[in-house]
Amino acid sequence: MVLLAGVIVLIGYREWTEEIGYDREWIIQKRQSAIYLAAMDAAAASGGYIVPFSHDIMVAVLNGVPRENIEEIYRVVSRESPVPVAMRVVATNRPGWDRVPIEPGITIDDYDDGGVAALHIDLDMVSNERRRKGFLQPFAEVMRLYIRLVEDALPRGYIPSYLGGDNIILFAPEENIDDALGLVMEAMGDGRYKVGIGVDDNPRAALARAAHALSVIRSARSCRVYVDKRGEETVTCR
Repeated sequence: MVLLAGVIVLIGYREWTEEIGYDREWIIQKRQSAIYLAAMDAAAASGGYIVPFSHDIMVAVLNGVPRENIEEIYRVVSRESPVPVAMRVVATNRPGWDRVPIEPGITIDDYDDGGVAALHIDLDMVSNERRRKGFLQPFAEVMRLYIRLVEDALPRGYIPSYLGGDNIILFAPEENIDDALGLVMEAMGDGRYKVGIGVDDNPRAALARAAHALSVIRSARSCRVYVDKRGEETVTCR
């Protein structure tokens, strides 16, 4: 089983930004938000999920998403983008999966995907620390964890995403849950955290299970890790 990614690139994006004058940043940010919103709506409608990287590059997590819906994501982004769009759909266990396509259009490599795991990391006490100390130190702590996962997880074909606040997601193939969780725990060190893990056929369903898993941890208060896997629930206390 593999993680299936759709690497989406806006071609000529930098040139477009330079053509709209100096009073442009608010225009750029507004357009970026519109593109991301359209992409997320299209992906979620068929069970996918969009991870933004640089704003002219997004990665769609596509396990379980039918081919016709993958093509619809490409069409939706193309309609919203001010420049041509390229999209390559590829399994992340292939060398060079993160190479950006350079020609407009969509290419779909041969693949055989499977279930996807979403590891939802929630750092403990960050909200309280923001109220007591301000937001700078807690935000820096979350960003350090996110950068560590970018450096350690992306080369393995796992896809991290910062959700906001003190929440980070790591997507991995279903069969690689233990390896992905090990990366998270190593990155956290002695930090306080909870990890709700959801496993399902597509990213949207896996994320919903991960959110449920976190709610169980918060209720039980005796475990740091909980796995909700297609009706099969496993508690791991640490």
